[in-house]
Amino acid sequence: MVSRNEKNRTPFAYLAVGIALPSRGQVTSPSPSGQEDSDFEELSELQASEILKPEFLKGRYHTVQESVPTSSGMNRFTIDSQFGAFEAEGNEMLVRRVGEIDAIARLKDMSRTDVYKQALAKAAKAPADAAKRIAADPIATIENAPKGNHEIHQSRGESIKALGKKQGVGRV
Repeated sequence: MVSRNEKNRTPFAYLAVGIALPSRGQVTSPSPSGQEDSDFEELSELQASEILKPEFLKGRYHTVQESVPTSSGMNRFTIDSQFGAFEAEGNEMLVRRVGEIDAIARLKDMSRTDVYKQALAKAAKAPADAAKRIAADPIATIENAPKGNHEIHQSRGESIKALGKKQGVGRV
């Protein structure tokens, strides 16, 4: 008959042996050739033109550098653009970075439009108009502030949507 204490120690003994045995197999021994890392293959360096679709390799606003080192099983890309150099670790991140570069370019183009310039001028004029309203009727101005804030955000959201449709900007 096994005592209760011995019965409770058994799982711990199996756990200790289970942890110790695999670690014995991980001990490295000197290589017969004298080279420490001879068991591992050198990581290859890939060519971007061989592994990427043309639209990701080069676009209107970006170019991926040809040399693509690999590290930890991931491709490491360097992207040159007119907005600077960007790094992307992995193919998924490359797709995201290319999309971000295109978005930066669209925003920059949008900021050059007449609609944007008019909105900027209107926004610059708004503080002066607000000061006049506050001086003329301070109590009514404060009471209407929450309502006006909501209307401003709603109006700006609609303007941005309209501008995006006018510019042909759709979902990415």
